[in-house]
Amino acid sequence: MPQSSTLKIDRIENYLYTLLMVAFTMPLLPNFARNILLGLITATTLFLFFKQPERSIKDYRMMIAGSALYILYAVSLSYTENMEIGLRKMETGLSLLIIPIFSGLLPIAVIEKIKRNFSQFLWVYIVSVTLTLIIFWCIFIEHYGMSLFQHFPTVINKDLGPYNLHPIYLAMHGAVAILFSFYLLSKLKKKWAFAVLIFMSIIIACFMLIVIKKGPIISLVITALYLVFAYKNKSAIIALTSICGLFICVIIFQPKVNRKFSELLNISGQTSGEQMSSTNIRVAIFDCVNDIAPEAGLFGYGVGDAKDELLKCYNEKNPTLAKYKYNTHNQFMSIFLRVGAIGAITFIVLMLFILYRLRKREAHLAIAVVSFYLLIMFSENILERENGVLYFAFFTFVFYQVFKGKNKKSISITPIDVTAAISKSDAQFS
Repeated sequence: MPQSSTLKIDRIENYLYTLLMVAFTMPLLPNFARNILLGLITATTLFLFFKQPERSIKDYRMMIAGSALYILYAVSLSYTENMEIGLRKMETGLSLLIIPIFSGLLPIAVIEKIKRNFSQFLWVYIVSVTLTLIIFWCIFIEHYGMSLFQHFPTVINKDLGPYNLHPIYLAMHGAVAILFSFYLLSKLKKKWAFAVLIFMSIIIACFMLIVIKKGPIISLVITALYLVFAYKNKSAIIALTSICGLFICVIIFQPKVNRKFSELLNISGQTSGEQMSSTNIRVAIFDCVNDIAPEAGLFGYGVGDAKDELLKCYNEKNPTLAKYKYNTHNQFMSIFLRVGAIGAITFIVLMLFILYRLRKREAHLAIAVVSFYLLIMFSENILERENGVLYFAFFTFVFYQVFKGKNKKSISITPIDVTAAISKSDAQFS
């Protein structure tokens, strides 16, 4: 190939690298901008692949396995009666198809550059999440003279236009940012960098307590414990202790937060009517799921009909659930109802395979992030909203491709200087 063509390809690969860096600012971007960004990344990757396929990683196995759930959803449209809902769900879940494909075709040079500058990506995401929270807070203070704990979650969910974000996803973004912080804390030597990361992590933790979402907090503590002790780093342990101490103090001494977490210990209360706790709502939902699950069988009710079947059960057993149209509040159950045992087993096997491969490479950060999302799936349907499925797919499949090429001998856990992390190159990660 002529040298001019090679230089052109190099420039396009640098452009793709920049787009992937920008993707770590997604919490700051409005909903439509994230979709445009994802489209640009996919189009650029495909262009590079068709132009010079020998420069791409060509992980066809993960491309097929990663998009298998979406393909099964598409097949289920053939026996779905509610086609309107089915097509809407397919549109929402498009990231489950696009991201495994483009991540499996990324240029080798781009992957290697991400590896060399990995900490920069994490810094970008942490700062983006922190700025997002501060911006939301400033908007709230300027326009609403109401109780913070009572109304802030509603405002960010309803009154921010293209920036509307359900509190559960705000908490999830914050939790992932804190996991990234623990990774960086295990690497950095500068005291000022340690202080900055701790400060941003505390800000994020405070907002997680403001929106009072139990699932992300509990999942964060579990995965952070794994990450911190995997690296056995004193700074990260101090950070985890500080954040856990903050969580415990607020849970004990703030009445509303205390009530929310106390629900976890009381599942024998009211299971019908308007005053059900979130825990008892889930108990009632799971009761209906258990009733209709046997008929889902191997293939499920279809991506468009699963919710309708659930609503029929609600109307018969608990009209309050039907009134608010609750989903299963468990992603694994939702997949089973949509595409049956075949779909659920496919998804679970895929996740176990990814975790197994990451464990062989001692990719502890990737394991923690993927495990965090999987733990959330036991209490939320995060793959059924764009703010959930996009981030899950992006971090799972991009991190898989970035980490999978490392072998144990090439992994280094030597602390690095933050100046190097933010400028040119990072130490190799484990």
